[in-house]
Amino acid sequence: MSAMRRPIAWVEKDEDGMKTQIRVSFRGENIKWQFLDPGETRWDYDRTPTEEQWEELDEKLANMLQRGYCCMAEIELAKRRGKPRK
Repeated sequence: MSAMRRPIAWVEKDEDGMKTQIRVSFRGENIKWQFLDPGETRWDYDRTPTEEQWEELDEKLANMLQRGYCCMAEIELAKRRGKPRK
């Protein structure tokens, strides 16, 4: 699996209207999640993504696959929620 050229990114708004930037990148068999909350200057690399965020990633990857911007291995890794193959 080759690394994607740029991270997948989107902005998520919570019930209070606060926007969190989310970036996801693939490095081999690893998925790297990054979160930037309002007012912060440093990305959070330790937060665990929610199931809704995983589902958003699944949708974005499916759209990218149709356009030839990602490979099936990245989609499979996301569907396994970042866990390596057994």
